[in-house]
Amino acid sequence: ENHYMNTFITYFTSLTIGVLAGLVFGYLFGIIPLLRARMHFSHATKIVLATETASILVMETGEVLTELNFPGMRTANLGDLIFWLGLLTALIIGFLAAFPVNLYLVRRGVRHQH
Repeated sequence: ENHYMNTFITYFTSLTIGVLAGLVFGYLFGIIPLLRARMHFSHATKIVLATETASILVMETGEVLTELNFPGMRTANLGDLIFWLGLLTALIIGFLAAFPVNLYLVRRGVRHQH
C-alpha cells in the first residue's frame, strides 16, 4: 500500500512539474518576440497573459488527461517505449485540444496569426 502511495506522489509531482514547465515556457515563447520588438515588459506581459493563458491551460489539461488514461504511463520510466508513446500521444492530444482555442482567439483578433 505504501509503495502505491509513493508511486502516486512521484507521478503527481512529475505531472505538476510538467504543467508548470508548460506554463513557464508557453509564456516565455510568447513574450520573447514582443520584447525583441522593443515592447515594454509590463505591456508585453499583459498581452501574453491575455492571449496565451487559455491556450496553455487547455493544452496542459489535454496532456494531463491523456497521460492519466494512457495504459502503462503512470508506471513507465524514461527508458520505456510506453513512456515515449504516451508522451507523444499526450502532446498530440494537447495540440488538438488547444487548436480550436487558438483559432477562436485569432479570429476574434485577440491573438495574431504567425
